[in-house]
Amino acid sequence: MLQPKAYLGLAVLLLANAGAVNATETSAYFISAKSGMVNYVEGKPTVSNLELSDAQQVLPRHQLVEGDVLQTEADQRVEMLLNPGTYLRVAENSRVRVVATGFEDMRFALERGTAILESLSLRRKVHRLHILTPSGDLRVLKKGLYRFEVGAAGEVRVTVHTGKLRWMRGETKVAALKSGKVFDLNRSAKRRLRYAKVEKKPFDDIDRWSRKRAVALIAANSKIPSWMSRSALSRYGLRSNGGWVFDPFSRMYTFIPFHNLLRSPYGLAYGNYCPTWRSYGPVYASRGYGGSGLSNSGSTSYTPATTSVHRSSAATSTSSSVAAGSAAQQSRGAASSSIRGR
Repeated sequence: MLQPKAYLGLAVLLLANAGAVNATETSAYFISAKSGMVNYVEGKPTVSNLELSDAQQVLPRHQLVEGDVLQTEADQRVEMLLNPGTYLRVAENSRVRVVATGFEDMRFALERGTAILESLSLRRKVHRLHILTPSGDLRVLKKGLYRFEVGAAGEVRVTVHTGKLRWMRGETKVAALKSGKVFDLNRSAKRRLRYAKVEKKPFDDIDRWSRKRAVALIAANSKIPSWMSRSALSRYGLRSNGGWVFDPFSRMYTFIPFHNLLRSPYGLAYGNYCPTWRSYGPVYASRGYGGSGLSNSGSTSYTPATTSVHRSSAATSTSSSVAAGSAAQQSRGAASSSIRGR
């Protein structure tokens, strides 16, 4: 295991290789201006736009911009970052068009295929996130877990595991889509929603992949040193619930909450957080799970039902990854128990 000094030395070396380091050249570790940063890929997905004569392969840390069209084929998947703490995961055989990338106006059009949205930090008064579909505009009103599907003929199916959506057609509100339901938008109309309850099983490979990504991000979070966490606060400010920080070992961005009350919709806890002071007093006592004893009770969570084999393997991989992160993780028994129990 690398010691803290070795970790810091590697971070400095990586920055040096990227060029001269100064106050404005910190994008290697922090992103704050836009959504649409590609965080993880499987296979060789492509991006195209009016300025590109041919589609280009998408790699991690590629910033998608307005007008880009992200395309995945068989065995290709992409995870992109939205506002800090919110992820859009695009499954295979899907097509997503980027409409707007500002935190105050995030718009992504799912033209074909499947995408899963995981958010533990969306703030309605700060962030506006819309998923556009052939059946209308779906505005995300709450943090939660959502699945969007667009079929070959343009049919739209929306699963709201936790959270709430506002379904719009043009400027007209059609309905509110609430937790625990699967909506068929092609057969729904105002005051007549066609839906079914979310079944506990079966859940497919896309759901399991999304949860696996959530576990990987928790593990990466545990490895971030404290100086990076503190720097995240200065770059994002208290308008956000946290910030993105790049982990050079996993080679992806992970989320650093600004307090220890945030949990993934999958029920996983981000233990490495950056303490902040609010007008009513501190929301922390020490960095990590210990300290003030502030409870996460009352927070809702959702874990897709899977086989016992999947639950066992997920818990094992999480425990080993987090244990490799730092010795401080040993004090996080409560969170580890929560993950193992799922």
